[in-house]
Amino acid sequence: MRYKNHPKFRAYAKMTLHFRNADYVVEPPYLYFHFERREIFCVGLVDVSVGDKRLGFPPGTFDLDTNTGLGGCLFDTGALGMYFNQGPYDAVMKEFDDHFSSFGLKRISVGKDLRYCYNYHPKFRAYAKMTLHFPTADYVVEPTYLYFHYERKGYFCVGVFIYPGQQQKTIIGSWLQQDMRLLYDLNFGVVRFMPENCAADQ
Repeated sequence: MRYKNHPKFRAYAKMTLHFRNADYVVEPPYLYFHFERREIFCVGLVDVSVGDKRLGFPPGTFDLDTNTGLGGCLFDTGALGMYFNQGPYDAVMKEFDDHFSSFGLKRISVGKDLRYCYNYHPKFRAYAKMTLHFPTADYVVEPTYLYFHYERKGYFCVGVFIYPGQQQKTIIGSWLQQDMRLLYDLNFGVVRFMPENCAADQ
């Protein structure tokens, strides 16, 4: 349950867990979450490339509307794949579909969320990468972190989805953040990133 926060309110209830031989008391400081700020840390996505083809989205396609709260692009470790609104999603997935169709791979129906899946061939290696273009840097998502492989079932899927909410966000999920060092610099209001071999991280 969520309640409006009042800075002077102190009458928080504790919670007691009753076990057979003892009681475990959870005091208020460890029972409640306080959210003082509600800003979203958005990044300025400009365009998207699939393989070597840049799609050329109109300026402002992925911008945050500060008046309505709609739009915006952000990194979210709580999400799995990449999420676009319907329009950009259709344009991006058409390029993926054209790419795989050119190699003779057949698109198959798997489920409501995994819409772009194809027959898996062990010797196939021509997986397209995806590049997210920001004003001062490109975020390259290598094929290793862009597809879900279901080898035993005989297919693979593109890890890109339609954003399910009403706020029309563009989300870069945790699957696409693998082997990428991300630094949230709150002092300068920027996100810094660079490729990293996280398996070697001590």
